[in-house]
Amino acid sequence: MSRHILLSRVDIRQAHDRVTGALTLRYVGRKLRVSERMFGYPDGTFFAVVLSELPLPETVTTLAAAVGVALDDFPLTNELRRAVADVLAAEAMIEAPDYLNMISEPRTVWLEPDHRELERRVLAAETHVREVTKLLESALRQRMPRAPQILPPVRTYAPVAPASYLGSREEPYVPVPPPEAIEDETEEEVADGPVEISEATGRSVMTAVKTAREQELAQRLPGGARRALARQPAGLYLSYGDTLARKLDICSAMVEGAESGKRSGESTIIDWDGEWPVVARRYGSHGRIVYRVEDALRRSGISVAEGEAA
Repeated sequence: MSRHILLSRVDIRQAHDRVTGALTLRYVGRKLRVSERMFGYPDGTFFAVVLSELPLPETVTTLAAAVGVALDDFPLTNELRRAVADVLAAEAMIEAPDYLNMISEPRTVWLEPDHRELERRVLAAETHVREVTKLLESALRQRMPRAPQILPPVRTYAPVAPASYLGSREEPYVPVPPPEAIEDETEEEVADGPVEISEATGRSVMTAVKTAREQELAQRLPGGARRALARQPAGLYLSYGDTLARKLDICSAMVEGAESGKRSGESTIIDWDGEWPVVARRYGSHGRIVYRVEDALRRSGISVAEGEAA
């Protein structure tokens, strides 16, 4: 029976080869006698993958073709290729005893704890690939040409001039639009007592959220929230300070958002579907509402089903 020696993770070094642009694995230990070598790479190298030659997911290439984007010039492309290379390198680490058997002797084996740790690294690398792929797909979708928006007709007013102006040309009469035509841009005060949100309000808000996502309404998220959401499952989240807390329904989220705004000065309710986040509410100091998705839709000329506002 042939003799086997135990392989240690410190015996293998992962590096980036500047000449070829490849991610490499190289044996640097002293227990093996290396008899073969990979053409163009240092002695002991048993694995190499050139990043620029890695294929990208079909969903990414299809989206890029649809929006007319050259992926090689896109910022996240290199990060995705590096993430894919990390997966391949992590898998090659598990198979390192077989690779090394082709260029050296005697045979090697992993200790069971090391083998399990390497399996965990493969899963972590695969998760990172999925995260970067979603970010790249989302960035490409934002380049999609949007359908032209049909703006609502401009209101016209034909008030009757007061009697004092009839027959007079000395001073022109300037009609004043009715109160509902003047958009209120002030912050909305929240009552000092307990905040109550009706189910009708919640349904109205979620209808507006759905419309905003379908129309890809531009979103301004709190600092760091977009990256934090990319690591979370789809759901409703309340962001305040450095905290991103998942909520079960919009009503409880708005109640807690107003209370959190009173305490911390600002909070934001975000609906996350895994691809396109939508800010439903933003609360400022003292729990005031400073942003509503319904108002943002109206300002963009996008119609939404009428519902109760909060």
